[in-house]
Amino acid sequence: MNGDISRRLFNTIADIIKNQGGAVEAAKGLIWRSLTMAHQHFIEDLDCSTVGYELDLFPDRSVYPLDNFVMKITDYWAAREDLEITFELTKVSPADARSIKITCGQTNIVSGDVLNLICEIAVPDDFELSETQDPTIEKRYHRLLEDYAAACYAGLNTSEGDKLRLSESKKAIVDTAVEKKQAQTHALNRARTGNIKQLYWGN
Repeated sequence: MNGDISRRLFNTIADIIKNQGGAVEAAKGLIWRSLTMAHQHFIEDLDCSTVGYELDLFPDRSVYPLDNFVMKITDYWAAREDLEITFELTKVSPADARSIKITCGQTNIVSGDVLNLICEIAVPDDFELSETQDPTIEKRYHRLLEDYAAACYAGLNTSEGDKLRLSESKKAIVDTAVEKKQAQTHALNRARTGNIKQLYWGN
């Protein structure tokens, strides 16, 4: 999360503004705000609120860090089917460091074991995309995030009414594309097979 993705998104929108004869420097703050608002819209309104993790497990380790925007673990499975794992998500506020504590059943963790997590995320109140802060949503939504934020700058050289209509139309098209991608993702999640053991989380 060093800002590389956010800077790439910013530069794409800056190029659009530049190509339409707009002043990028004057719009710099608004571009970052558009990206931040688009990111929040995707998570809160369009249900892009899940991320996946692959945790490499180690025999001598029981606590593993997670990003602080993880609110809940909704599903998990171990790559090795006979590995019986239970865990607890740390009970902290969204601003604090997150981690999970893993315990094993009858079988032991060995090097090479992997735990897959599906997590629900939330946007902290002070979260902003910036030159040092990347999006928290999964990579498959990044291009659509860019398209949604860029829609704010559609038709810069048209009348205010035409500009607003074009912007809203483009945003609606992106919303539909996001919802389609969400449906595909849910279908894939339902199709997954494997043994899911007991599930525990912190309250």
